[in-house]
Amino acid sequence: MTSSRHAALIGAIFALGHLSIAQGASATYKTLYNFTYAGDGAFPYITLAIGQHGSLYGATQASPAVCGGSSACGIVFELKPPAVRGGAWTEATIYAFTNPAVAGLFANALAIGANGQIYGTANNASPSANGVVFRLTPPSSPGGAWTESTLYSFQGSPDGASPNGVVIGKNGALYGTTSYGGPSLAGTVFKLAPPASPGGDWIETVLYAFAGVPDGANPASGVIIGLNGVLYGTTHFGGTGGCQGFSGVTGCGAVFELKPPAVPSGPWTESVIRSLVYGVDGGFPNAGVVQGANGAVYAISPVGGQDFLGVPFELTPPSSPGDPWTETVLYNFHGQNSPSKVFATPVLGSNGALYNTSFDGGAAKLGVVFSLKPPSQPATAWTEIPLYSFTADSGFHPSAGLSLGANGALYGVTGQGGTSTACYQGCGTVFQLVP
Repeated sequence: MTSSRHAALIGAIFALGHLSIAQGASATYKTLYNFTYAGDGAFPYITLAIGQHGSLYGATQASPAVCGGSSACGIVFELKPPAVRGGAWTEATIYAFTNPAVAGLFANALAIGANGQIYGTANNASPSANGVVFRLTPPSSPGGAWTESTLYSFQGSPDGASPNGVVIGKNGALYGTTSYGGPSLAGTVFKLAPPASPGGDWIETVLYAFAGVPDGANPASGVIIGLNGVLYGTTHFGGTGGCQGFSGVTGCGAVFELKPPAVPSGPWTESVIRSLVYGVDGGFPNAGVVQGANGAVYAISPVGGQDFLGVPFELTPPSSPGDPWTETVLYNFHGQNSPSKVFATPVLGSNGALYNTSFDGGAAKLGVVFSLKPPSQPATAWTEIPLYSFTADSGFHPSAGLSLGANGALYGVTGQGGTSTACYQGCGTVFQLVP
């Protein structure tokens, strides 16, 4: 299923204005951890979550644990910052999945609750292979074992399949999307409510089921909880924008909002705020969106633009209810060392800049960390700044996004590379970058 999300990531070309690139930006890059496969897993590829005291939490695709005859069940890990400045970070395996009924490829970032519990999804798990939502509960005493609980197993056609991570809302409810399943098999947005009493069942509700046209299809990322409890996200296909030149593809994707009911137990209301157009803002988004303080929503298409390399854009909410959102194309990736194949959701800095990674591009064509800096004057160009180009030793081909620490540092993972020889071309790394 995962590979099908990227099947449509093929070229699209158009011209939308050439904006500036700032070269030679200074940023401090540091590899915090090299995975070695034995004991600590390999191939981390979801965005890190930052917990209490600055600990980083993530997951690897593979581990040496036996898992129904396979070694691809993966682990969830914690990386603790050093006790003294300049010391080494400490990696620990929180949980190694060994049961193929609940293990699988993780999707998007983990979510950390106020009590330290960790929530996530495995998107090809459960007996029906439709995916699960799981929880990891920390030990009651230091050094004890974490406890894994499967909160919900998806059934496919009625409620969705292949979940894309969760976010935590009011009263501990979890919200997310599924890429497939639902009545039209085009994916769903769901809510998972905690039990009314300890030990009870979590209650899953399909908030919206996608149909393809006009509302989008097959979201490849989760949702964010925006202003006033509105959910925002993207779909990989669908929408009404058209997708010229792609045989058998209906729609190049959409950005949607899902408004909570006006009265308790009422229906949620879905609206497409932008149907992506092949010749304007690219298509086939794999990543989600981020929202600014002014309500504007930012997203990135991984293909399109002058050199086929993708388009970041901004959607500004209307001043009057019911009016259309206003789209502004922020940049067209271009040039030999430009970011290419941006699969991750950007993170918004306190300075209004967007930060992200690309799977390809950069000086070595192995990926790059970059920022998009807003203009100092209205109606002028955003500036793309390459912060770090990956190499084989530092790790390469990041498919996950960045996490912003309290100190302004950016944290991320690379799915390959690093110094370990236990995996072909390295087992992956965790890195820190200070812009």
